[in-house]
Amino acid sequence: MKISLSLTHDCNLRCKYCYAGEKFHKTMTLQTAKEIVDFSISITPHHDHIDYSFFGGEPFLCFSLIQEIISYIESKKISNPITYNITTNGTIISDEILDYIVAHDIKISISIDGPASIHDKNRVDIHGNGTLDVILENIKKISSRLDFFQVNAVYGAKTVEQLDKTFDFFVENGIKNIHLNPNITEKWDASSFPKITTAYTRIAKRYIELYKNNKEVALNLIDNKLILFLKGGYEEEDKCSMGQSEFGFAPSGNVYPCERLIGDDTNEEMCMGNIHTGINPLKRCSIAQKTGNSNEECSTCPVQQYCMNWCGCTNYNMTGYSDRVSAMLCHSERVAISVTKEVFNALKNNETLLNHFLNYANNSKKNLTKEIDYA
Repeated sequence: MKISLSLTHDCNLRCKYCYAGEKFHKTMTLQTAKEIVDFSISITPHHDHIDYSFFGGEPFLCFSLIQEIISYIESKKISNPITYNITTNGTIISDEILDYIVAHDIKISISIDGPASIHDKNRVDIHGNGTLDVILENIKKISSRLDFFQVNAVYGAKTVEQLDKTFDFFVENGIKNIHLNPNITEKWDASSFPKITTAYTRIAKRYIELYKNNKEVALNLIDNKLILFLKGGYEEEDKCSMGQSEFGFAPSGNVYPCERLIGDDTNEEMCMGNIHTGINPLKRCSIAQKTGNSNEECSTCPVQQYCMNWCGCTNYNMTGYSDRVSAMLCHSERVAISVTKEVFNALKNNETLLNHFLNYANNSKKNLTKEIDYA
């Protein structure tokens, strides 16, 4: 069960893209959060895993609320395995926060888009100033305390050409768990497709070079597909379960089938109800029926078992339909699968890569085929 709590619509940044919508002063109450926790426990079978994810806005603006929510969860003393995740812009990381993250084994994802020439154009503070320097300083503090954290870089049509520079930037800064994700709220057109092909190809070549030099790095663009090659494609449990075993809760208590559909909490089409008044079962069923993929061309595609054409929130944000894939995603997936085949052929006997994937098998918390957070 994946339970995502959008703790606030407020943020200390004013990024020029953000699927979380407009920023304003609205924060979740502790009572609302408690009702969400109670709901999650009531619908989750005993011993099934529950993942609680906190995001916003900027969740660390509500650090005391995070502490109160986790204390409430722990007071329930349930038998279910529980994990905690926080997606943050990385600008508010105090020693107190780090101590708490370590004590409660919280996994964090930091939003950072690459070198200053890329990051500081989009991810700015309320005065329009770039934020890279403070994030890098905080990443140094985090890396000294945490064995595992990941960064998430969002790229658009204007920055995809420089995606290999972003990848190199992370590697040069000692970051080993990297997510590169497209801006799903942007209007992509076919003119971007050659740029995507070039960028992914360059990254794959760099990935091969790193492993041939015994340097390990986890990159979702490549690792996801390598795992799928090894397991024969996506399994049903990997795919979107929005509104069934995945819920996103706005600060108001409104319930959505995924956190990436909350936005500024005005999407009546995707709102399934409110935690205080109940979920509309007909709305929930209707949304669940529209997940998956209805593109006719996908059913005969030779690589469809390796393609993320089933992600309802990605599809909805890019096409307006949760079961229809955009041309951009189709091209992106085809290229990712193609370049990963080249990686596989080049590194199939590489001991460093073999050990890398043995770590995945031994540590399910790092399984990159699960749904990822975009920030």
